[in-house]
Amino acid sequence: MLEISRALHALIQCPKGFVGSNPIPGVFLLNIEKQNNKMERTLLKDLQSKINCDVVVEGWVQEIRILSKIKFIIVRDRSGDMQCIALRNHTTDAAFEMINAIQKESVVKIMGKISENKESRWGIELLIDDLHVLNQSCPIPIDNTDKSATELEKRLDYRFLDTRNFKNRTIFNIRSKIACIL
Repeated sequence: MLEISRALHALIQCPKGFVGSNPIPGVFLLNIEKQNNKMERTLLKDLQSKINCDVVVEGWVQEIRILSKIKFIIVRDRSGDMQCIALRNHTTDAAFEMINAIQKESVVKIMGKISENKESRWGIELLIDDLHVLNQSCPIPIDNTDKSATELEKRLDYRFLDTRNFKNRTIFNIRSKIACIL
């Protein structure tokens, strides 16, 4: 019990993480190095103000499109989503090849530069320098894109995954606001 209180005390004393070994056997605690030389994570909603700047974003992989010399990843975090582009001659070789193995809903950390792109629906895009997979997901049992051909019965069984789609989530948000008004 004393070890648990020490671990909790260490977490409270160091809100940005702590460095050290796991004080509680059998329990995983986050072991974060201090962020002295590292860039801070940027939320996707704040990227408009960081054009031509190097940024770090973290989020879930929503969609992947792979072409021969260019790969597109749509990343989602709590503030929105963003298109990220990996170019064979710009992105590190390891990161460029790693994109082939990433599953939808995996958690990634992407380092890159924000650039303007009028063709993108966001008006900007993230040019990937490096990419790290923080957590690889298993293949999801339904297709939660707008082009989904998954049957309704299966979609209802996996509703928690289906609401990750913007259109379906918007329907629930509107219903919730109407219920609050009534």
